[in-house]
Amino acid sequence: MDVPTRFHARRLGVAHALARFAMQLPMPLFWLTSHLVCRALLPALRGPLRCPTIYGFDLVVRRGDGDNYYRCGFYEHGTMHVIARCLRPGDVFVDAGASVGQMSFHAARAVGKAGRVLAFEPAPDRFDDLVAGIALNELGNVVPARAGLAAEPGALALYLRGSPSMADQTRTADVVRVPVRRLDDVLADHAIDRVRFVKIDVEGLEPDVLLGARRLLASPEPPIVCYELGIYDHARAVHDILPRDYALYQLAGTAHRPSRLVELPPERLRADNVFAIPRSVRTSLPAELF
Repeated sequence: MDVPTRFHARRLGVAHALARFAMQLPMPLFWLTSHLVCRALLPALRGPLRCPTIYGFDLVVRRGDGDNYYRCGFYEHGTMHVIARCLRPGDVFVDAGASVGQMSFHAARAVGKAGRVLAFEPAPDRFDDLVAGIALNELGNVVPARAGLAAEPGALALYLRGSPSMADQTRTADVVRVPVRRLDDVLADHAIDRVRFVKIDVEGLEPDVLLGARRLLASPEPPIVCYELGIYDHARAVHDILPRDYALYQLAGTAHRPSRLVELPPERLRADNVFAIPRSVRTSLPAELF
């Protein structure tokens, strides 16, 4: 793992300060700042490289898995804000598609030493950088797993080009076979019967993750679920799998900066992160989130 030189570190600091300022601007201006100005300030990312973030922990990143963190020092700051406000000391956080660990590490700080974070990342390079980041930040409450989550245990093909995905099992290039498990089985192995928050970003396999967590969803204290709603067509919609007590929310703005959560019917959801919150749980959340 490389460590930035003093000159490189200064340039990272400038780029991250600019990105943090641009976070307050409309999305097109933020995009231009982060993708053009910040990129121009920095040498090309190769890695693995130790990269600071605005959250007080470092990530280990490389080209292909850490470009946003490298340029900006954060990613999806609005979602990070919601995670931190929903978690309490001692909680359990599940990260399906942990990548290099930004949301896992943020959650680890929020749940404290009495809490636990289960971080699942099947892509080999990303998992290596996740484990390196856990050691770098001395996060003993983060449990990494080089596996994916799915409806049934077994193995699936993981397509590595771009954002790794198991959703399309017809691809044959840049593919590795990876183990997958049901979340309910993993929780039983760890003797965990209550989870506060499940974040799912698995490039099209979101419904399958929840189908493997039916016991958790039906528990007396069901979790908050954050899932990515994007370009993939699902045979079954995520909101149809969730129990009836769940309501769907999205940020009033976009995922790149904090804003209040707005309840929406399924047909009005846009391509962005969705926060599915049990009505029985909403009363325990800070009022300023809504």
